[in-house]
Amino acid sequence: MATYGTNVHVRFKDFVESLKNENFRAERSFLKEAADPTSRDELDIGYPRSVRVDAYEYRPESGTLCVYDLKTGRRGLSVPRSDILATAAYLGIRDVRRVIMLEVRPRK
Repeated sequence: MATYGTNVHVRFKDFVESLKNENFRAERSFLKEAADPTSRDELDIGYPRSVRVDAYEYRPESGTLCVYDLKTGRRGLSVPRSDILATAAYLGIRDVRRVIMLEVRPRK
């Protein structure tokens, strides 16, 4: 099951990157807190106190940020985890007015 999940995430990342849209990005890390001065910078994967979203899509005309979390197993996206992801992405993108969290369950 882990191999399947990894495969789905890699294929989704490749799809998002193929679109070449700077407002639709995959596998981006954000800081969990805004106190760090690097909170709006690109972070390396695994940066301390960071969290990585599977993908996000920012619509600047409406200030809407959609954060996508892919799930391939039985467990869903918990409320605490969705709060962490939404808050970190919100702090890392300028001019966001609302965040929509989406649990995505790809078909096999």
